[in-house]
Amino acid sequence: MQTEEIFEQSLLFNKLMLESMGDGLFCIDKSLCCTFINTSALQILGYACEDCIGINIHNLIRGNLENAKIYPDDQCSICRTLNDITGSIVEEEVFWKSDGNPITVRYRSNPIISNCEIIGVVVVFNAISKQKRKQDDIIVKTIQESLINATDDLIWAIDKDYRLITYNRSYSKKILNLTGKHARKGDPLTLEHFEDEVLKRWESYYRKAFNGEAFMVNEYTYNPVERKIEYGLISLAPMYDANNELFGVACLSKDVTKETSNHISLIESYNELENIFNQSMDIICVIDQQGKFRKISKACEKIWGYKIDDLVDKSYFDLVHADDLNQAKKMLEDLIEGADTNNFENHIVCKNGCLVPIIWSARWDEKVKLIFCVARDVTDKKLAEEKLIESEAFLEEAQRFAKMGSWSFDFKTDKITWSRELYNIFDVDIKIPAKTHGSFINLIDEQDRQIVERASKRTQETGEPFNIQYQITTLGGEKRAIEEFGYGEKDSNGQVVRLFGTAQDITERKRAEDKIREIAWIQSHIVRAPVTRIVGLISLIRDKLIDESEVEKILEYIILSTNELDDIIRDISDKTRIAD
Repeated sequence: MQTEEIFEQSLLFNKLMLESMGDGLFCIDKSLCCTFINTSALQILGYACEDCIGINIHNLIRGNLENAKIYPDDQCSICRTLNDITGSIVEEEVFWKSDGNPITVRYRSNPIISNCEIIGVVVVFNAISKQKRKQDDIIVKTIQESLINATDDLIWAIDKDYRLITYNRSYSKKILNLTGKHARKGDPLTLEHFEDEVLKRWESYYRKAFNGEAFMVNEYTYNPVERKIEYGLISLAPMYDANNELFGVACLSKDVTKETSNHISLIESYNELENIFNQSMDIICVIDQQGKFRKISKACEKIWGYKIDDLVDKSYFDLVHADDLNQAKKMLEDLIEGADTNNFENHIVCKNGCLVPIIWSARWDEKVKLIFCVARDVTDKKLAEEKLIESEAFLEEAQRFAKMGSWSFDFKTDKITWSRELYNIFDVDIKIPAKTHGSFINLIDEQDRQIVERASKRTQETGEPFNIQYQITTLGGEKRAIEEFGYGEKDSNGQVVRLFGTAQDITERKRAEDKIREIAWIQSHIVRAPVTRIVGLISLIRDKLIDESEVEKILEYIILSTNELDDIIRDISDKTRIAD
């Protein structure tokens, strides 16, 4: 089959389809001449095909108004379609039949487009009888009323005298709830239940609508019956009659109390979070995948010296010190990959050039592709740590000089903690600590163990402090004297939960005390003899109880006793130096 034959058959098929339509259909070109009209259209209009093809269809069926005046082209929707690709639908219009009588039709006109250019119009129409229009109107009105009354929204209309024209069931229920009376058409609006401020607002709304303006407004009122605030989205629009005269205002009120309350709660929550966000002493920020700040709290001004506007859209890496930059970039990559990067530390270069140590806590959100961070300035923490290390070093040095160590004993877990110097005092390897009270007791000489155990038990029971002395023997066989002070720590119920205290090596002090006691014995026994002789000899001379011939001999005895006393004093001096 040749192409021409296929094309001709296609045209025939399309023509048959158009001829079989129940609706009337005709086509016109740009000069308004009819190029095709189907059988239904000819039957409705009463024309023969030859009466229409090639004829100006506008002048034929649209050229006269009912008063026989010329129907302008620019008022005809069919003609206007030649310049409007959207086409048009006319629910009710007049076409003129061949017998000169008008027929009311509903029609739809659409442009015929070829190569992106309108070359004509196709019109589909059907006749409308008055009875059918009336039935259609009833159906439409019933549907409209059903739709209007099915909604919970309040719908009403008022005339220029502020009297009800119409209203829906929801509006009637609302009026009954507020006033105890049923709404009736023609009744004046009921507004006396509202405050003066509310009345003034509504009067301004109605005046605005009566001036021809359609608008929407959010409104709230206090419902005195239910004693709650209600929020509504109000729509007001002017209504016009067939002569384009404004005769009333149509109103719709949608109850948005729940949505508004949720919105207010959301705003309050947002403001509360925003307040927390900006009151935080730490810097809270949001960073994107490229490392740019998207949001940052006010703490950045105090800690880094930058204002918020200085940092938004600025790269986080621009603030990181060069020594920490590679590590910071690696942290960001690991974080996006899902790694835990809490307590990541680096140094930020402040606006004034100073370095601030920062500890970061961050979380990657895969949904929004953002990093939520908290940056804490740990300058004070670092200083405190340095001071603590320094204090611990001072304490350790002081304990070393004093040969004193500190200890803690949690007797509920039987765990003992010692300071470094205590290991030196007991000559125990710090790598092998005395883990339990029992292992500590084993370091004490056997004859003194009960002293320590009794003191510890009494303080555990009563919380009273103790002061004891005992002997230990080091691994090297050296004997050492220890003086220990212990105290009890109580919980809120007054129960002792822990012992703590100090232990001091008093071996040297003990030796000094022994020397002092030895010196005291010498003073009380050995020194007294020569002193007594000297005093006695001097008394003989003073009292002239001897002859002059014996004086020289007495002086020799005095010198001898004096020399003996000098030797004793020297010996005491030597012993004192040893004690020191």
